[in-house]
Amino acid sequence: MKSVIIILALFLFSSLLQAAELRFSGAIKKDTRWSGTVVLTGDVVVSSRATLTIEPGTKILALSRQDDRRAGSRSDRIELTILGQMIAKGKPDEGQIVFSSASDNPLMQDWYGIRFRSKGANSILEYCLVEFAYNGIECNGSSPNIRYSTIRYNFQNGILCDIQSNPLIASSMLIENGMAGLFCEFASRPLVENSIISRNRQGVVIFETSRPDLGQLVEEAGRSIGENRIFGNDEHDIYSRSSERIFAQNNYWNSNNLEQIRRLIEIVPGEDSKAGEILIEPFLEHNPLLAANLNTPPPATRSSRTVSPKKSVKKPETKQPASQKRKVSKPPLTKPKSSVASLKSPVKDIPSNATSKPATEKVKSVQTVEDKAKIVLLEPEEPANNQRTLNPTHLQRPGEPIIEMMLDNNEREYIERKRPNYPSVYLASGVEGIVLVEVFVGKDGRIDRKRVLRSDGDAFTEAAEEALKSYRYKPGTINGVPVPYRLVERFTFEIE
Repeated sequence: MKSVIIILALFLFSSLLQAAELRFSGAIKKDTRWSGTVVLTGDVVVSSRATLTIEPGTKILALSRQDDRRAGSRSDRIELTILGQMIAKGKPDEGQIVFSSASDNPLMQDWYGIRFRSKGANSILEYCLVEFAYNGIECNGSSPNIRYSTIRYNFQNGILCDIQSNPLIASSMLIENGMAGLFCEFASRPLVENSIISRNRQGVVIFETSRPDLGQLVEEAGRSIGENRIFGNDEHDIYSRSSERIFAQNNYWNSNNLEQIRRLIEIVPGEDSKAGEILIEPFLEHNPLLAANLNTPPPATRSSRTVSPKKSVKKPETKQPASQKRKVSKPPLTKPKSSVASLKSPVKDIPSNATSKPATEKVKSVQTVEDKAKIVLLEPEEPANNQRTLNPTHLQRPGEPIIEMMLDNNEREYIERKRPNYPSVYLASGVEGIVLVEVFVGKDGRIDRKRVLRSDGDAFTEAAEEALKSYRYKPGTINGVPVPYRLVERFTFEIE
């Protein structure tokens, strides 16, 4: 009798959950409010005269790799397009608003992402998580305010700024995306401050006459204060083909060595054969995140040195989704191919049995221009209130282990690892690909569990997972105390 009651109670509870779940696709033509769980079964378009308001704690889940509307940029991926306004103001922890895949085993590119197309009132995203899309957020002539949010695990870009868009991106994390954390083109002018851009293939990519403001010395309305953490991206922290002068001052690059910082910044002439410059000094010598935890203000240095242009390379393709062909099309940000199965993680202190080199060693140095160098110590002002302080624990899903960027030494270190074997079936047929795996590391540095975020072939997955069996990391600590943490490993299979 007792078991029957339990079964009935579970059935009733499940029925109540299903009743509370909203399933939706199509146009929103009047002001609408979402709460609870909203499952998108197809494209959703918020019309130019409507406002979509999303309550704290709401989960917006898109069905994986399908679209009952069969429309939009991809007829097999769900898009959330904002022609009017969206107000998604979440709260820390359980109040976070989640935009994700409805799959139990989500993968990058399960849905298309959020697309802002409004030239009117600015939309607002606060304490939001956007993941498993093609592009997490697209801004086309639209300038949303994005604060205290995490944009991660997206196949191409975390945030794409297009056609004169000017979004505000503040106190947010653009991490672990397949291509770029932030991609700027067609005269876009995003303002980015107090944010983390890390563990993407490229950190910030800039084209045409785009001019992101990543930090300026003069603190006033309309200018970024900087204080970004831009480091640990696989190929470049900044890659620019803009003819504009880019301000990237007062930021932390995970190094106090100017030459090391320059190695991951590349400027090349654009299509008009002109190249701008990137102002990176003064830079912060201490991680503002760790300094905030220790209640010590981060110092900075000032000089007039800039980064100068290098030779041209071909522009990466970003407009169309990746081909569904078996051979993966890689963005042509050129680099030497050093192995058939390479390890792309930024690494420190690799033991002799780990044969790959850190990504930083694959990028040539960038020449600098020195003009009346002058060093001045700066004392940054204390934040006026807590709204300017980034706390990554508030920007991830509750219950998740901390991200590696929060560790005392936020540079990944290995005790042991081995290179994956290139699958013979793909090697023989000329197939290349990428596998991204989220890894959960225990206090002892051993892998507790893992999950695949992206794979370009089952045999690639098997090779990556087999290699991971040998991996052991240096234990992560916060204030010297061992803690579990998570990271994303990238395996790139290329044929020499």
